[in-house]
Amino acid sequence: MANITKNYHWIPIIDSGVRAFGSSYDEGVRRNVFVKNANGSTFVGKMWPGAAAYVDFFNSNSSGYWSDMLNKLYTKVKFSGVWLDMNEVANFCNGACNDTTPTKFDFSKDLPYQPGSDNIESSTISLNTTHAGGITEANVHAYFGFL
Repeated sequence: MANITKNYHWIPIIDSGVRAFGSSYDEGVRRNVFVKNANGSTFVGKMWPGAAAYVDFFNSNSSGYWSDMLNKLYTKVKFSGVWLDMNEVANFCNGACNDTTPTKFDFSKDLPYQPGSDNIESSTISLNTTHAGGITEANVHAYFGFL
């Protein structure tokens, strides 16, 4: 039987949420790259790793953060590409997990158009979370896949 050489390529799946503890999270907090609650604290939702913070792509520090974190991973395991899973800010909670504070977001008044009849905050981050420059999630939710 002939000796067959197999060329495997590893492509990690990267989600929008960064596990909300550990060195990657600590570095994100140090660089101040995560989306914030309306009160200025880091928004924490839930993704595959459990509690998760979300990188704010409107923040000028976010590209450097992702680059450094992917380089850190690459030094451990060589990969051939990256798959950005879901291409949106997905969240297994509706808004912030374990947060009983009302969002104070009036959908009938604050949104000129709401697609469908479901709660637009369903399975995503709160619409009143803030991004760099004071931009609210309600105004930029659809941009995530582009950024």
